[in-house]
Amino acid sequence: MCRDKYLNNNQRGFTILDTMLQLIILMMFAQFFLLFFVWYGHKKSGILSDNELQYEMFVYQLSKELIHAKEFSLSEKYTALYSSNRGIIGIKSVGSDIRRVGGYQPLLFGLQYAEFEYADSIFETTITFKSGSERRRKFIVPNQE
Repeated sequence: MCRDKYLNNNQRGFTILDTMLQLIILMMFAQFFLLFFVWYGHKKSGILSDNELQYEMFVYQLSKELIHAKEFSLSEKYTALYSSNRGIIGIKSVGSDIRRVGGYQPLLFGLQYAEFEYADSIFETTITFKSGSERRRKFIVPNQE
């Protein structure tokens, strides 16, 4: 009687094949999670970080403006003025930002320190972010005489 009970039972359970398939799917998803965390770690410390992206955009904009500069002057080590077809424009370090002279447009923000130097047609910027990373860049200012 016990034997008939087991043979006529139509209940289904997990088989070893079902368990293996689910384990394989779980391992694939675990690999995707690991890849995501590795990518995120590189993003936070690599070229894609917010500070680096903002800095590269600032450098690109400044270099495009300095190409067309007719006159250049450094009034102090925190303010640089240059003239172009658009008139006299410039940048200055104010607190933790680099802004346009005479305006409130921030070009670069989140800084701890910013300093400008100019000698022999070379304009050099030294910028330290609040995270501690420091960036220096030299720009050639063409002599327009």
